[in-house]
Amino acid sequence: MYNRDFQKLRFYTHKLKGSILTLGIEGISGFCEDLEKAAEDKKIFDNTVSRNTELNEYMQTVIAELNQIREKYTKLQL
Repeated sequence: MYNRDFQKLRFYTHKLKGSILTLGIEGISGFCEDLEKAAEDKKIFDNTVSRNTELNEYMQTVIAELNQIREKYTKLQL
């Protein structure tokens, strides 16, 4: 049912967590920590899948907001 590539899950969630914290978007780090822990434990439960879904939804919101900011500041350039 799920691709259980724990090494990739851990790598990408750890990388995302670092990037997100650099940007100051701390709300996402909790999702990453949960997914990183699941990867370390090599255990995927239904709540792990739901946390991943929540993370994806949150990221879509963040991306949309960043695009709005980019558009706003692009218009200000002379």
